[in-house]
Amino acid sequence: MDTEAKIKELANEMWACQDACNLSAVVHTWHKAISELWKVANELKHSTDWVNQHFINKWYADKCRQLAGPIDILDDNIDKYILDNDTAAPTTG
Repeated sequence: MDTEAKIKELANEMWACQDACNLSAVVHTWHKAISELWKVANELKHSTDWVNQHFINKWYADKCRQLAGPIDILDDNIDKYILDNDTAAPTTG
């Protein structure tokens, strides 16, 4: 595999997603990119950290955060869904 060409291809796909407005499409594209990055990582004998911290993953993560919006634990009522009463998020009132 030409790893440099593969990374360039993945970077171009990532860059094309930066104008996206559909979170689901970005996530599906990101999933494919991570799978391909792992193939490159395995060929180059790189670690999980290399994949996790690769600029392509950082850009996809940032785009997903941008589309999903910021986390607000007080407004999202996370305690209603996944936390038990002992660890519930603080409430405002």
